[in-house]
Amino acid sequence: MRGVLVEAIRHIYWNIGHGVVIPAYVLACAAFGVLAWGSPH
Repeated sequence: MRGVLVEAIRHIYWNIGHGVVIPAYVLACAAFGVLAWGSPH
């Protein structure tokens, strides 16, 4: 599963461009963190 994720990230990285991927990746990680730790359950 991890290999598939790495490949997907690699494809996105080369398709969008180097300058866009880093902040997008950081925002995605931040959103995941909020969902994981900040959920109201």
